[in-house]
Amino acid sequence: MKSHVAAVLTLTSALVCQSAITAADASSYSVSFVLEDGPGFIPTDVTGTIVTDCDSCVLSPTDITSFSFTFTGFNNATFSGTTSNVSGSSPFPLSAGNGAITFTNVQSPGFETFAVGEDSAVFGSNSLIMTTSREPGDGFNSSTAQVATPFPIATIVPGPNAGAGLPGLIFAGGGLLGWWRRRQKIA
Repeated sequence: MKSHVAAVLTLTSALVCQSAITAADASSYSVSFVLEDGPGFIPTDVTGTIVTDCDSCVLSPTDITSFSFTFTGFNNATFSGTTSNVSGSSPFPLSAGNGAITFTNVQSPGFETFAVGEDSAVFGSNSLIMTTSREPGDGFNSSTAQVATPFPIATIVPGPNAGAGLPGLIFAGGGLLGWWRRRQKIA
C-alpha cells in the first residue's frame, strides 16, 4: 500500500512539473516607449505587455498570443487583445531576440497592427510608429513618429523557474517521503 502511495506521489509531481515547464514556453515582454511627433507636440507614452510563442524570431501576427497597450499623453487609451486582433503584411517589422522585442525598418508594404475597436498601435514600414485612439466627443487622436531603427519597444519579463512553487513543493515532498521510508527500513 505504501509503495502505491509513493508511486502516485511521484507520478503526480512529474505531471505537475511537466505542465509547469510547458506553460513556461510563452515569453512575456514589458512594453515601454515614448512617441514624440516633434517640437511643440505632446508626447505619447506607450506601456503594456506583449506575450509571444517564441523568444527568438521575426514576429508574425500568429506569433503574438496576447497584448495590452496603454497610451498616455496626447493619446489616452487602454486596450488589449489576442492573436485575432493582430494583422500585418510581410516583411514583418517586429522581431524577438536577446530579451527584447525590436522594431526594425522594413520595406513597404511591411507592417503590423494591434487593433481593438477604434484603438490601435501600428508598426509600419519606413520606421513609422502610429498610435490612434478615439475618445468620446473628442474624435480621433493620433501620434505618429519616425524612429531610428532598430528601436526597442519591449523587454522580456522574467518568468518563474521550472520546478519552483507548487510543483517543487510536491517534488520535494515525494523525496522526503522516500527518504523517510528508506530510513524506516534501516531501523
